[in-house]
Amino acid sequence: MKNKRMQNVLRKNMLLQIGLDLAKHHGYTNVSKYKIADKADVSPSLVAKVLGTAVNMRRDIMRYAIKNQCLSVMAQGMVLRDPKILKLDCDTKNLIFNFIKEQ
Repeated sequence: MKNKRMQNVLRKNMLLQIGLDLAKHHGYTNVSKYKIADKADVSPSLVAKVLGTAVNMRRDIMRYAIKNQCLSVMAQGMVLRDPKILKLDCDTKNLIFNFIKEQ
């Protein structure tokens, strides 16, 4: 019998991608488990179970943005002085600053 449930890693990556898309279009601080759940067509409690608290969710979305080089979300993190962004190397920070200048 095949397992119909999605694997935890795949589910988390799917929810993080949706969170990243929401952060690009609506702002990093405006992402919530309810918006992610609505877009993913799952319950908010599932999003909370997979991504944790709002603080953990935003931290993971920022890590996912850094991993995928999503400059628009990384720029929001730079403006908000996100600790993950502040720890980046100088070359990456310069990319973010140049992205902000172009906007």
